Amino acid sequence: MAVITISRQSGSGGNEVARILCERLGYHLFDKSLMSQLAEQVNAEPNINDEIPEQTNKTSVFLERLLNPLHGLSSESHEPRKEISENQSLTLTQIHDLVMAAYKLDNVVIIGRGSQIVLAGQPGTLHVRVIAPLEARVRTWQARENLSSKDAQKIALERDKAHEDFVKSFFDADIRDASHYDLVINTSRITPAAAAEIIIQALKGIPA
Repeated sequence: MAVITISRQSGSGGNEVARILCERLGYHLFDKSLMSQLAEQVNAEPNINDEIPEQTNKTSVFLERLLNPLHGLSSESHEPRKEISENQSLTLTQIHDLVMAAYKLDNVVIIGRGSQIVLAGQPGTLHVRVIAPLEARVRTWQARENLSSKDAQKIALERDKAHEDFVKSFFDADIRDASHYDLVINTSRITPAAAAEIIIQALKGIPA
């Protein structure tokens, strides 16, 4: 199966589409939270890193352990992880390595983090952009957080800008450029479940 990357406008339902895809395909979800955990493990205590042979790709090993509950690296700790903010000081190389580790794992949906740029041209990938009109996204935020229309629009626009700035800063690319994607899906009249089904059908045409 192909690796799926999902870029999304805030409030467009992209996260829900990713969740449904993972449920239907049995995929793992690689999002900002998991990237945060992986970055922490890669930079963990020396005695943890020393367990892994030097010639082995440590990032990939840590990711496999994080996704396998039988091989957790820090089972003694149950504290919630902090998510990486858009401006947290990861280097381009670190972001590239984290995304590539997810790609090599296969059977994964990668949300954001410039993954459509990092994996451009890689075999077995399907790059998707999920969008919706601003009015629809504002309504989503209003319903989700019980916000006024003005506050909901502010959140949607600020988050969109943060995503755009992240990709521009790290990859000198425009996240809105449709040429980065194999599919652009407008969810204003398509439910997340229907969008997921479109993506699943598109997977069948992606060479392994």
